[in-house]
Amino acid sequence: MILGLERMTVLESTKAKKPATILIVDDEENSFDVRKRVLESNGYRVLTAKNGLEALTHVEQKSPDIILLDIMMPYMNGFEVCERIKSSPKWRDIPIIVITVLNDTQTYIRAIDLGADDFLTRPIEPSALLARVRGYLRSRELSREVERVSRLKQDLTDMIIHDLRGPLSSVIGNIDLLSMTANLDSEAKDIAEHALNSALQIKKMLQDMLEVEKMESGSFAANMEITDISDLIKKVLEYRISASELDKVKVNLHGPDSLKQSCDPELLSRVVQNLVTNAIKFSAAGSEINIRWHSENESFFMGVENHGAVIEKKQQERIFDKYFQASKESRTGQKGIGLGLTFCKMAMEAQGGNIQVSSPVPGWDDGIRFEVQLPCPSN
Repeated sequence: MILGLERMTVLESTKAKKPATILIVDDEENSFDVRKRVLESNGYRVLTAKNGLEALTHVEQKSPDIILLDIMMPYMNGFEVCERIKSSPKWRDIPIIVITVLNDTQTYIRAIDLGADDFLTRPIEPSALLARVRGYLRSRELSREVERVSRLKQDLTDMIIHDLRGPLSSVIGNIDLLSMTANLDSEAKDIAEHALNSALQIKKMLQDMLEVEKMESGSFAANMEITDISDLIKKVLEYRISASELDKVKVNLHGPDSLKQSCDPELLSRVVQNLVTNAIKFSAAGSEINIRWHSENESFFMGVENHGAVIEKKQQERIFDKYFQASKESRTGQKGIGLGLTFCKMAMEAQGGNIQVSSPVPGWDDGIRFEVQLPCPSN
């Protein structure tokens, strides 16, 4: 399948490129005739419009690659045309070069504020016009190529994750079945449990990768509902954190017995799971982890804190970056934090909240504290 994608890419790159389409919008025919001849003699396809309404029709029907726009026109001036085009998600990436006899700062500022990409004052040298056109066409072509590669990368990521899920689920199921039915000695049971935990960790990482890609592409929407956060945290500890992990540390809960909050319960559960798992991983055996939650000043707060190595300030600034790994090892010998924190940041932002890190923990000499915040539901 990947070879097919490579072959498709090669075929696309070898196709003969169509000439770029340039739309000239100007109510003076003598003026745009000169520009039209210059551009056509250099291999461009040229469309012309004598007023703003005609220009918008061309944009809708022909989708030009670049627009040369006059300001002074009847019915709808160039400012209005520029504003209409740049306010549309469908058209806003079309470069607009404003061409006018008005050579004053206010005209320039207004055109740029409305989204124009460049500004030329008449009379225009043909070489200068061609240079601007070529520059913006190259820039737009590069942007399209970056977008195409980004889509291809996302498609490949989705495909790989989808293909890995089946075999991984089989591995998890078989190890679980083996642990329950086979007559294993204590050492074999420990090995099976370690293998199962590792497979579950891989499954969680794949899910994080898939959802981070969705969030980055804008195709993900949080499903907000009123949820009892106290109950959610307890269920995460009971069902989503393995017994072997919880045996290594003592988890202390500090919060009200019931606290209702608007959130995406699945997203927030996975945030809590990620933060608690990281806290366990970077804690010394036998140490304590605190989970604190409360509401204050129309906001909900939840913090997860653990004793352990301090994260340097420079690393704190990048800790939520995709694929960033901390260089300093913790007391447990674990290194790096992984994609989980990127997921946490994007998951909180998808719910209208945020996440912050403090190290050392305020009031302590060591440790790490992650705190999430969400706006409380309005009454």
